[in-house]
Amino acid sequence: MFPSEHPPRSSKYAHTVLLLFVSAFWLSACGGAGSTPPPPPPAPNPVPAVASLSQASVTAGASGLNLTVTGSGFVQGSIVQWNQSNRPTTFVSATQLQVALTAADTSAGGTAQIVVVNPAPGGGASSSLTFTINNPSPQISGITPSTVTTVDGGRLITVAGSGFVSNSSVTWNGTSRTTSYVTATQLQFSLLPGDLAAAGSAQISVLNPAPGGGTASPSTITIIYPVPAISSLNPTAAVAGGQSFILTVNGSGFAPSSVVQYNGAPRATTYVSSSALTILVSATDIATPTTAQITVATGAPGGGISAAATLTINNYPVPAITSISPASITVNSPDTLVTIQGSGFTAFSTVQGSFGLQFRNDQRNPKSCANFVRHLSCLRRCGKRSFHANGVRLELRPHVSSSVEWIGSSHHLR
Repeated sequence: MFPSEHPPRSSKYAHTVLLLFVSAFWLSACGGAGSTPPPPPPAPNPVPAVASLSQASVTAGASGLNLTVTGSGFVQGSIVQWNQSNRPTTFVSATQLQVALTAADTSAGGTAQIVVVNPAPGGGASSSLTFTINNPSPQISGITPSTVTTVDGGRLITVAGSGFVSNSSVTWNGTSRTTSYVTATQLQFSLLPGDLAAAGSAQISVLNPAPGGGTASPSTITIIYPVPAISSLNPTAAVAGGQSFILTVNGSGFAPSSVVQYNGAPRATTYVSSSALTILVSATDIATPTTAQITVATGAPGGGISAAATLTINNYPVPAITSISPASITVNSPDTLVTIQGSGFTAFSTVQGSFGLQFRNDQRNPKSCANFVRHLSCLRRCGKRSFHANGVRLELRPHVSSSVEWIGSSHHLR
């Protein structure tokens, strides 16, 4: 019997097992028959590009403004930036975004840079587009007060109108002044003393800087003289029968054109300042005891006549000395206050002693005499009249022989 041409059964089984093993190995290496291949990585975001804005400018003060940015490469996560600060952004399409601007973004004139930023992966920032905030053209509707006086330096002036911004400035005859921004309809500034040197008028305007901006049509403020006022006279009184003297009138609101009136009659007046005037009071004016009414008159614009101040012209009693203290001083001693008591003394009284000094030994000591005179205090001016006081004796020590006698005099010290 010949051997069979078929392979043995055991060999057939071995081939089957080997095939199953290889198949199982291949399936395990590929994750099994039921697994899904991982998704591919996401595509990187493009770099955005901006082409235009729905509007390229706005007037300062606008609020609630929404801009549309047109370009390409926009994605869901795109953000619009305003001067490198993110703003709320709405994705419309790959070519359009919308951005909401805040009131602060457009509160004052200037420019802003608008950029679109796409997030990673990829992404990046676009080039910038310029957005302009134009200052409005200002307008003036009124000035308060519209009339001031030449003594109103430092006064606060309010300018009302429209189109004012935080960097608006008020101009006075074309010169900018320090300005306080109150609201879009109100500005304030203070007058300088130099603004009011003379009566007349000035032009008030408001300037808004670029971009945009401009100058308001000017309004006029009127400058007038105030009604003058007298606060005091110097001197306040005079001696009847005395000599002529210069009277100083102190007060406020005086102008170079102001005139002092003596009992209603104008006198030649010297303008010293807005608070002082002088006139010459003649000997004839004060020849007899009386009173004089002093007023100041200032002409238009404004002006008027002040209330009167009284100049008194008096007779005075003969002074009498009852005592002097101290009764003696040392030769060449330091300054010594000497008190003289008596009656009939007035604000015009003076002590006189530069003559009538007698030395018992008849040896004059000019230095001692000069020291003595220099240490005396003036108490009265007597004018041309002779008012004799009784004499007193004052000793100079330690030289007993140098005692002196001071004789009251009728002479007038000037």
